[in-house]
Amino acid sequence: KEKEKLVKKREEYMARAAQFSALKKKRIIEKKIENKTQKILEVEDIWAELDNVIKENEIALKDLEDYKIFVEVKENEQKMKLKLEEELRIGIQEKEKGSKDAEEKKLSETEQRIRELELSITSLDYELD
Repeated sequence: KEKEKLVKKREEYMARAAQFSALKKKRIIEKKIENKTQKILEVEDIWAELDNVIKENEIALKDLEDYKIFVEVKENEQKMKLKLEEELRIGIQEKEKGSKDAEEKKLSETEQRIRELELSITSLDYELD
């Protein structure tokens, strides 16, 4: 009887050991699958992150292009402003020169008229004498 009990217990332990071994193998396989899945997710995360970096770079490039256009517009406005200021300065100088010429001409005409009047006064004096 004891031998039968021992054999029965041994068979139970062997069955338990086999069941434990099967569970252990199953867990190892599940861990391998989980590790593979984790690696695939990490690779997908890397691709997603790379996509994000590419999108950020595209946005930055567009912003730089917009800034370049803005700077070009500002440069053109500044050039136009300087050109207009130069034209205005030249116009003012020409106007001042023209005004001086006109004043000199007017002054000459006035001086000439004064001389004529002086001559006529002188001639009247001679006639009166």
